[in-house]
Amino acid sequence: MKRYRSPKMKPGVLRLFYGKADRHDNPQVCYQWGGGGADKCDAHLLHSVFASPRLEICYGDEREKHGPYKFGSTLIEEFEKRGYDISTLKLSIEQKPQPVTQG
Repeated sequence: MKRYRSPKMKPGVLRLFYGKADRHDNPQVCYQWGGGGADKCDAHLLHSVFASPRLEICYGDEREKHGPYKFGSTLIEEFEKRGYDISTLKLSIEQKPQPVTQG
């Protein structure tokens, strides 16, 4: 049985990983932020890129049925369709150090 752990977060770090939000949940894609600059709106931006349906252009008969655009799969679903193992998904990004100002 695979063990999922909650990663420890440093300030200013934004992370995406596959795991459990707590021990009672099923494994899923999770978003985490470390405070000190990184916050919930940054995690929401990451979620909107990976988990929101993407707009696709319709051609031919699809255009008559759906109009010029339709909602397609998410980036995560697209990776799964292409044969990638989502349970290995990890992304971490740190904020740049803030310049020191002398006053």
